[in-house]
Amino acid sequence: MRGMNRLLLAVLCSLPLALAAQTYRSDEHLFRIVKVVEGLEQPWSLAFLPDGRMLVTEKAGRLRTVSQGKLDPKPVEGVPQVTVHGQGGLHDVALHPDFSKNSLVYLAFAARGDDGVGTELARGRFVGHRLEDVQVLF
Repeated sequence: MRGMNRLLLAVLCSLPLALAAQTYRSDEHLFRIVKVVEGLEQPWSLAFLPDGRMLVTEKAGRLRTVSQGKLDPKPVEGVPQVTVHGQGGLHDVALHPDFSKNSLVYLAFAARGDDGVGTELARGRFVGHRLEDVQVLF
């Protein structure tokens, strides 16, 4: 019985260490990092779709979907041409406030123009697994 008590005590004492390994402290906050999905390359931004899926941008110019912790191996089609240069690539993704009615998605990204590489903003309609009617707004 004494050996069992020591084992129980050892397990109970190690629980805070296991929890602490997942918890980090900044100067002002405690936070915990949880891996949501694997397989993304340099993810930059995400937006939650009404059905619970996520749209995630990758710097290299891919827009990806994640559903129930699984990355769709096929990137979303119809993303504008992205220039990867230094810090530049496919940056932010945001849903229109009335996304559930109009399916509009906004993307900020680096693109090559006459004056070199700059940031552009485009909008497209998310239909199925692609962006349609994509327009560069500026």
